[in-house]
Amino acid sequence: MSTDLCSGSSSNDASRTVARDLLALLADAAETHDVVIKTADERQFPAHRSILIARCSYFKALFKGGFSDSSAPEVDLPGADPDALALLLRFIYGGILDSCNRTVLKPAIELADRLLLNDAQAMLLQRLLSTATAETITHDLLWADERGYKDVVAKLQQAYVQQYARGLSLEAVSLLAEANPQLMARLHMAVLASQSSSSAATQAPVAPKAPAAPQVPAAQPGVRFAFGAPAAPSCSMPAAPGFGFGIAPFGSVPSGSVPFGGKPI
Repeated sequence: MSTDLCSGSSSNDASRTVARDLLALLADAAETHDVVIKTADERQFPAHRSILIARCSYFKALFKGGFSDSSAPEVDLPGADPDALALLLRFIYGGILDSCNRTVLKPAIELADRLLLNDAQAMLLQRLLSTATAETITHDLLWADERGYKDVVAKLQQAYVQQYARGLSLEAVSLLAEANPQLMARLHMAVLASQSSSSAATQAPVAPKAPAAPQVPAAQPGVRFAFGAPAAPSCSMPAAPGFGFGIAPFGSVPSGSVPFGGKPI
């Protein structure tokens, strides 16, 4: 039975095999290379044009764009950190980003930006954010703001406000204020806004005022039978012939009324 290499676990296995083979090719590039990349300290990295063209937009433009050094046996990357380049070459060949010391992160992010390796840059930026501490947050903010990484600055600012602002040393705050007063002002305003929101959220809610109880009207004088039972609205009337009783207001039995029993009062 044939195996479909474009689906399921077979595809993943094939991808891992290709990545492993390409990384092995990079490891042995001294024997098979056709171009050498030189960094700032004159370190040399042998590589393969065809793989660089297929996997990196920067090198594709460089080697196929008709530049003067398109066919040169050496390519200079002035200012590139050698450890950052070694990390990114493994990404170009094998699609992986090895763990690295935090001191390599920022040079690698800058070089990934320069080489148009957007996926690698995004992954490295996420590592920078996830490893920020109270000791690194001010340096990270200054670095990201200087290079115009607005999304990174926003996320670092959020971390600064929520986690690190209260625990910063005077030295760190002074460094931030001296190096970038505008950034320090933005951070200060963000801290104040956060404190104001927290204070408003923790205040006890004021209970709604209970509606006033309905006013019960005072009892009005009623009427009763002459023997004291409640009766119809206040009035007096003579006894009806043949009935032997009449009705009168509370507290009085007018002359001419006939109480129960039929004898005039």
